[in-house]
Amino acid sequence: MTDYLLFSMVWGFFCGLNAIGGHELLHKKEMINKVAGTWTYTKFFYSHFLDEHIKGHHKTVATLEDPATARKNESVWAFIPRSFFGSHWNCW
Repeated sequence: MTDYLLFSMVWGFFCGLNAIGGHELLHKKEMINKVAGTWTYTKFFYSHFLDEHIKGHHKTVATLEDPATARKNESVWAFIPRSFFGSHWNCW
């Protein structure tokens, strides 16, 4: 059981590092950086992030239309599914 817990924590840590690196690469102008940034998100099924982040989130940040912005006093258990499904919906 301890092995599974440790694996989950390490996997989550490296996914977090991947997300930070990929996020910064997506903001670069060169296409190779955008491709590399998007590739980092495929590991945890979030490859739609480029379109949603640049074309959606940046335009609607901190508004009710932005699924990636938490509402005031919103629990993390309400925010995660709303953000996940809302960002996919906006991308489509």
